[in-house]
Amino acid sequence: MYQFEILTTQEEWLPYKEKWQQIINANKSDNPFLEFDLLYTWWGTVGRNEVIKIYVCTLDNVVQGFWPLQLVSTKQGEQYQFVGNLDLNYMDFIILEENKQHIIPAFLNELLGGEQAVTLELRGVEEASSTNEILEHTFMKEKYLYNFTRTVSPYTSLVETPREVYAPVNKSVLQKRIKRLNKIGELKFRYATEKDLPEIFALFDKRWQKKMDTSGFTAPEKQAFFHEMMRYDITKVEVLELDDTLLGFSYCFSKGSRFVCYLHSFDEDYRRFGAGNLLDYFMTIRRYEENVDILDFSIGYEDYKYRWATHSNFVRTYYVANNPGKAIWQKKMLLGKCVEITKKSPKIVKLKRNTLGAARYWLRNYRELPQYTQENIFTTEVELYRLPARTLKPLKTAEQVSYRELQGKLSPIEIDLLYRQYQFYNVNGTVVQVNDRTCKDDDWYYTILLKKNERYIPNMTMSYADEVARNFNDKMIYTKVDASNESLKNILKNLGFVYVTTMQVSRFFKQKKMFCDDFEVIDATKVTLTK
Repeated sequence: MYQFEILTTQEEWLPYKEKWQQIINANKSDNPFLEFDLLYTWWGTVGRNEVIKIYVCTLDNVVQGFWPLQLVSTKQGEQYQFVGNLDLNYMDFIILEENKQHIIPAFLNELLGGEQAVTLELRGVEEASSTNEILEHTFMKEKYLYNFTRTVSPYTSLVETPREVYAPVNKSVLQKRIKRLNKIGELKFRYATEKDLPEIFALFDKRWQKKMDTSGFTAPEKQAFFHEMMRYDITKVEVLELDDTLLGFSYCFSKGSRFVCYLHSFDEDYRRFGAGNLLDYFMTIRRYEENVDILDFSIGYEDYKYRWATHSNFVRTYYVANNPGKAIWQKKMLLGKCVEITKKSPKIVKLKRNTLGAARYWLRNYRELPQYTQENIFTTEVELYRLPARTLKPLKTAEQVSYRELQGKLSPIEIDLLYRQYQFYNVNGTVVQVNDRTCKDDDWYYTILLKKNERYIPNMTMSYADEVARNFNDKMIYTKVDASNESLKNILKNLGFVYVTTMQVSRFFKQKKMFCDDFEVIDATKVTLTK
């Protein structure tokens, strides 16, 4: 006859660590979320205020298995979840495989067999596991109230997909972006240390400041958990850097031949460089080098997972109750189905994450709204001027500024200029942007293509126009001027600049329009000057 003991403190649970791990290792489990160290750390940080109940099953004083639960409510009867619930993506019973068919029914009967209302929300049961089949059989046999929802879990089988044929995204585009970044600075992909975590948390907050985050990744108790987990070998944190600038990170867990991507993020300012795709690319390549079998992108319907994954598994959340718990079970089941439908709809997800997230941000930072609106809703006229090559006495005082010197000082617009292959120069203490290929500003719809003997310097000012022109006049210089800035136009004319054309530019947030009579359209976004 099976006996059950309930452990309610970490001190009571700690002596069972060896037996817990013996069962996991005997089962050859590749689920990192079942590891004793991970669950123990979660309990001591995120779950320190939760009511934890570790059910221990014994037979003749020999431990047969464990069921880690947390009590979430007693108002309408006892309501239980797996320990970690929303924080841990995959969960299971800790029982030897050959004993599951006997012990799982015994566990369920221990909780659901009484007269008191009891409901269970078993989140994270993998459909491919033996537990899934045993649970369904037991629910039907014992006539428990039950239903379930499903969430996709995309993954890549690196064993079935050789590296040379693995091509989820356009590799030539990735290589082009890598080459472009390496021209700017040193691109590195490396394992992180605990010292990197403050910068990782800051990057996550930066990316999600105008979005609705449900992970709570940077909440104080979560930060404590992720700091503590850095001590264990199952934790794998990797970062993508350009010189000393963090472009992205992935916080992952590994067990056996399975590598689980728990959470990752990248700097939105480097989206044009494909920072998110590059992060996944380097992470995948390293898994091949480490002979990992399964690269698991974890639960969720995010687009990027489908771009990289070659297979899909499913994970279930079971809603179970005895007859006295029917009322609360029905409510939980209805809510679970609503959540399932919502997560499957990209439009609803974007509405919640992006639209509502942005609305929440602006409600909190409403004082910034007038300036933001002014920068993103306008119509203006811009005049283009050019200075023929070698018309001024040359200077050689300009010094090129490296990316390393500019780190932490670049605005999102200036980072976008880096992608367009602008070079930065120091001219008498002022940083000047120079492009030898195109004329393009952030507010312009079209890109103006230049010839080999031409260059574009966008931000001339009255204070340094003369010195800049003399430093770069070995080629024809193009520059832009606001049509109403008569003072700057006069200075440019005195230096020898000649008026070329006028452009009407308008912007309504991301929508841009640009009109000019002196453009010859090359394609949808590129033009050349006819004057």
